[in-house]
Amino acid sequence: MDTIMDTIVPGVGLKRFSEHNLEVSFSPSHNMNATQWGEALLDIASVEIVVARNAGVHPSLFHQPEHENEGKFMKALVSLPKLKSWYWFGNVSVALASFVLRHAVGLDDFCAGLGPWVGTELEFRELSRGFEDHKALTTLSLDGCIFPADLSVHSRSLMSDCARMTRLKSIALSGLSAWGLDSSDFARVFLNPRLKSVSLGGMVLNQNFASEIVNRLSRRDPSNILHELTLEDFGGLATIESSAIASLLDEIWEPFLGLLESNVTLSEICVEHVLTVPDNDHDELGKLDSNPKVEFLLKLNRLGRGKVQGQSATMSKEEWIQQLAACGNDLDCLFYFLSLDPSLCNTTYDQQRKTKKRKRSDTVTK
Repeated sequence: MDTIMDTIVPGVGLKRFSEHNLEVSFSPSHNMNATQWGEALLDIASVEIVVARNAGVHPSLFHQPEHENEGKFMKALVSLPKLKSWYWFGNVSVALASFVLRHAVGLDDFCAGLGPWVGTELEFRELSRGFEDHKALTTLSLDGCIFPADLSVHSRSLMSDCARMTRLKSIALSGLSAWGLDSSDFARVFLNPRLKSVSLGGMVLNQNFASEIVNRLSRRDPSNILHELTLEDFGGLATIESSAIASLLDEIWEPFLGLLESNVTLSEICVEHVLTVPDNDHDELGKLDSNPKVEFLLKLNRLGRGKVQGQSATMSKEEWIQQLAACGNDLDCLFYFLSLDPSLCNTTYDQQRKTKKRKRSDTVTK
């Protein structure tokens, strides 16, 4: 990607890749004067996406006289009127993350990953409060984050905060094996009634974990629709002999099969696992084959099973035609929807008989 602006002001490096995309590198060294940060802000007034790197800076630095203007610049940066997305890579200062959440009140998308979270117990509490109190976030991604082992209680608290975030629609959490939590902790996120998409990765997937998720999902109000669920197994399946994998997969899919008998809104479940690729310096993700019954029920949901079950008695002929046409050449789906109103077949048969009688009658008259 070509850089259209590359500015280094003392303490902050700015790389502008487009009108709306900015990369920020933090490395405070000496005082940034007011003219410098004022001019920089004019250049980035239209920025919607900030990618922050090397962000191990502590906000307390901004209270020091020699870094006062850097603090003003940071506050102005996270308060940009069009700022919607904040992507964070490298070390994450918990205090600075709280600073961003506190001032970026219009932030829609927050992502942090590929580095440890550095902070005190009090700062982790402030971060939890920052997530819970934020009124605009709809997308949260914590990718490969490493929480201090002695502060796992705060990563557990973060799960509860996610369940209370009032506008959150999509959440992706990975590297979960390093969080020091169990399946019941991660499953708390499903208590958030507004979530449409959940991705959980980096844990050892087994039937207990699947059952915990299904247990939480089954408690959701039917009107609180979750569409997509992605689960990533981290190495658990790789330790099992190939002859036993099929049996394990049946155990994993079994709870979801029971859930989908009544859940008519979940339309996508993807289970992935880590693959070690020969002659490759990194692992890759592979998608596990779905249970045929699970995939069939998911497909019915994508085709509108919930709507049809609730409105079949009042659906017009045109609506039924559209619903059946959506099945295409899938005879199983077609048969399922016809079974919801067998009279559709009778109507077609009666119509054919009436048409034939009319033709015979016309022939006799002639």
